[in-house]
Amino acid sequence: MLVPWPPQCDYGRGRAHRAGHAHRTERNDTTPEPLLTPAQAAAVLAIPVTTLSRWRSERRELPYVRVGRVIRYRRADLDHWIETHTVHPR
Repeated sequence: MLVPWPPQCDYGRGRAHRAGHAHRTERNDTTPEPLLTPAQAAAVLAIPVTTLSRWRSERRELPYVRVGRVIRYRRADLDHWIETHTVHPR
């Protein structure tokens, strides 16, 4: 005889999920911006992904985040890099 899964059991789910708070996506000042992949960062800068790779190996001034073997870029760092490399007419 099969016993139905008891609906009151919520195995594998945390307290926040049971309380209805698990899917909040509100942004506030402490919520970090999502990190960009090298392909996304290259698209923002309008350069090839291979250029970003070369800059990382040459330790150029464009900051990046390394989490294990994964490389990511912060949008604020890209925007700052663009501002500091903007040439203004005289």
